[in-house]
Amino acid sequence: MVEAKQVYYFMTRSTLKKLVVLLSQTHDRSLETGKQMGEAGGTSDFHDNFAFEQGQRDFSYLMGQVARMRDKIKNAVIIEPNTDTQSIGIGHEVTVRSMPTTETNVYTILGPSDSEPSIGWISCLTPVAQALMGRTTGDIVSLPTEEGFEENSILGFRPGNF
Repeated sequence: MVEAKQVYYFMTRSTLKKLVVLLSQTHDRSLETGKQMGEAGGTSDFHDNFAFEQGQRDFSYLMGQVARMRDKIKNAVIIEPNTDTQSIGIGHEVTVRSMPTTETNVYTILGPSDSEPSIGWISCLTPVAQALMGRTTGDIVSLPTEEGFEENSILGFRPGNF
């Protein structure tokens, strides 16, 4: 028998709080959908009742969402600002400079659920984060761009501000 592998979900406390609220809202929606199914079912034949069948599909979808959210909450690993000074990892804010253009970018490496590229928060699973993790100040890294790849110099890293 193959044993199930434990999956952990890396996220900030803020994302965990949002997930708990979303779980509550989704659970409430599933209860309402169940109630609507009961009303749609009435005493009619379930096989010819579109409203009941759609309710079943909606309810099943919502319950799947609830199960996934509960699993994420149960197996959440909270990301804290990373104070390691040896190399870049999850929880660090990293400043890089493009070598061809001298443009500077700042990335905060977080979990997939925390990704918010518009403010520089990137998932640890992205190619950019993967290229940065394990590196240190002064390293030259090839980061993906829309045109291909571009050489960047790591100017520094510090604990993330999140």
